[in-house]
Amino acid sequence: MEEIPLNTVVILGAGSSKVYDFCTGPELLHVVSTKLGEYNDRNRHNQLIEAFKSNINPDLKNHFPFRISQDSTELHEILNESKFLLNMYRSIDSLKSIDNWIGHAEVAKKKWAQKILKMIVYTEIEEKEVAYKTQRQFSNNWMQYFFKHYCTNLKDTNYSFINFNYDRIFDSYLKKQFLVHSLSGPDFELALTAGELDTYKSDEFEKIKLIHPYGQLGTLAEKPIGRRANAYTDYIKLIDNITVIDYERGKQKERFDDSIQLLKSAQRIVFLGFGFDHTNLLRLGFFDTDISYTKDIFFSSFKLTPIERQKLIIDKLKIPQTPPLESGYISKSHGDMELSDFMSNTGCFL
Repeated sequence: MEEIPLNTVVILGAGSSKVYDFCTGPELLHVVSTKLGEYNDRNRHNQLIEAFKSNINPDLKNHFPFRISQDSTELHEILNESKFLLNMYRSIDSLKSIDNWIGHAEVAKKKWAQKILKMIVYTEIEEKEVAYKTQRQFSNNWMQYFFKHYCTNLKDTNYSFINFNYDRIFDSYLKKQFLVHSLSGPDFELALTAGELDTYKSDEFEKIKLIHPYGQLGTLAEKPIGRRANAYTDYIKLIDNITVIDYERGKQKERFDDSIQLLKSAQRIVFLGFGFDHTNLLRLGFFDTDISYTKDIFFSSFKLTPIERQKLIIDKLKIPQTPPLESGYISKSHGDMELSDFMSNTGCFL
């Protein structure tokens, strides 16, 4: 009798996309602040205003902040609020993540500030997705390795996924792997040749639990990987797929209810490329005794020494050492490698 696979939840952090040239959290903050600085330079500021008014250089309208406005009377407001955001970044030490910044109460009070931040984040990750689609081949492709050794047939395994990233490269790869096993040969080859796997309609695939707690660039159906939004109205709609978490008013928990329920019903939890930010763990309900004390928990530990792994277990995950938690052993039914070895072999995670 075959062993019934454990109910497994895989939680993906920024490290899981880093190998594909996407930003980590701190890197994304730096990108946003740099963009704000560029557009608040006095000479640049005046140049943009003149270009917008005279339409001498319409290409500038394809760059921040014009994608969130088609009205020249709003331009001064937008640029002033981008200056406010830059000053905020420089003065508030607690802005340690982009979601924290977008959800900040002072940002929410402004007319344009949230849209400005969302637009910079959106267009940055959109360009990374385009580059990912174009490159196709990567020297360290952990997703290929993972699905080959640990998740070989999605139709016959009980996996769910919580993706903390805005990008959808894992979603796209997951769907491709699912369709490999669910479509007949000619149907799959036809969809693959036409480049339509992201938009291929599959009711069975939609049953797989895949949650983006902080939002994403949109569903694969409405915006396939590698396709840029091409109109002002598209961007205005799509940037709202980036979720605003209201930090100040304690409303964030409802955004994580589905994720919490997945973890409560799981038997195994696997963190891949996750930074173990305390706030994120709290939102996942990780410290509830029916989650952290009753599950088999594994995590990637690339570049961590044994002492650092132990410190992570005790200080951040706060898991008691009876029985001791091991960093990474996956049951033999899913391969006999430790996740730490998996990380070392693929070289993908921070």
